[in-house]
Amino acid sequence: MRVIAARLIVAPLLVTVMLGGRPVHADDAPPPLSKPPRLKRFVPASAPAELATRRQVEVVLVIDVNVAGAVDRVEVVGSGGPEFDAAAVGAARGFAFEPGEAGGKPVPVRVTYRYRFFLTPASQPASRPARQAATGPSWRTIVRVPGFATVPVRGRVLKRGEGGVPLVGVRVYLDDGAQVASTDAKGRFGFAAVPAGGHTLKVRGSEVAPTDAAITARAGKELQVTIFVAALEPYTSVVRGRRVVPEVVEQNLQIEEIKRIPGTQGDTLKAVQNLAGVARAPFILGFLVVWGSSPGDTRVYLDDVRIPALYHLGALRSTVNSESIQSLTFLPGGYGAAHGRGLGGVIQVQTRPPRTDGLHGFVQLDLMDGAIGIEGPLTRNLAVGASVRRSWIDVFLPLFTTSDFQLSPKYYDYQARLRWQASPRDIIDATVFGSDDSMTLKLKRPDP
Repeated sequence: MRVIAARLIVAPLLVTVMLGGRPVHADDAPPPLSKPPRLKRFVPASAPAELATRRQVEVVLVIDVNVAGAVDRVEVVGSGGPEFDAAAVGAARGFAFEPGEAGGKPVPVRVTYRYRFFLTPASQPASRPARQAATGPSWRTIVRVPGFATVPVRGRVLKRGEGGVPLVGVRVYLDDGAQVASTDAKGRFGFAAVPAGGHTLKVRGSEVAPTDAAITARAGKELQVTIFVAALEPYTSVVRGRRVVPEVVEQNLQIEEIKRIPGTQGDTLKAVQNLAGVARAPFILGFLVVWGSSPGDTRVYLDDVRIPALYHLGALRSTVNSESIQSLTFLPGGYGAAHGRGLGGVIQVQTRPPRTDGLHGFVQLDLMDGAIGIEGPLTRNLAVGASVRRSWIDVFLPLFTTSDFQLSPKYYDYQARLRWQASPRDIIDATVFGSDDSMTLKLKRPDP
């Protein structure tokens, strides 16, 4: 065996267009990268003697390529050891590229290299690395403009059919190999920065059946998935069944989705009662029973502030006006300690900012209650929205009943939000909300 320093094995995983180090805003964002840099001159590194015992070492480098194709800076982001890092950095400083282009013009580009050192058989021709370097690497590029939304994705790979045994050393590929991770001793893997949108996780290994799982990454939300795969063992039988579906811990509903859910009676927050794992409490109590836990073990938050109840008396109405809601997030269980010690779920309601495109308002009237709201800009940088609702069941109910014994429920709620655009980067929000419920007992003929 002899030691050979390998050429680039995986070409840039990320290509980042840079604008001279200054901040990039939406108005002056660079055009998409039309041509990635191409390696013209490869410099082999001298492999340290330690490679003879380690056999294969990988060093991950971030390289800044200027408009002339020369290397300006090399940084180690994945260490293989001090000696290997120094050898890889020294070799990368001598690389030469054809510069990348955006909009038909050369632009500075940041690329990520995986430089591998490995042992090869002594019979291999010494000129092979030189021939590989001359042909240039096979580029697979993802363009990432500064400000592009990315989210962390974490999960576990478990063996199907045996009570969730973790699989160790299995590789998980994002899409076509843009990012690669391996599972640890507990079957866990993770990607720190995944672009928002739809992706495919591909699970591959010598002892598992190839499995693909579709995921959707949402900006600002960490995604956790569990993937069950079939292990390949001798003397096994193949049984065809339903396709494996990853278990997604979090459900996030936007207002457009909530409005289409049947049975909400125009009240969007009643959609919670239709989600998987939620049972409706008897006698129209309005409690939330998640996975059989006590109603008091389920936390409800409005704009990250905990509120005691999501519904008014008897679940007639939610305590937040539907016109003020932007999204609803439901965590059925297994949430972090930041939400307390409850055993049930977490419901997070986010309100939307007031509109700034003009004055808007609404009026809602029915036999149970009435609501009115208004929103719009006060100045160029200041907008306000407010709504109030009051029930009148206690007013109309006596007109339709003749009983001497009568319970009259009464409730009201209000919300007001002020939004100030203090600067292009700073926004100040002030929100005031509240609700009240009461029950009155009326006796027309009291009996001592």
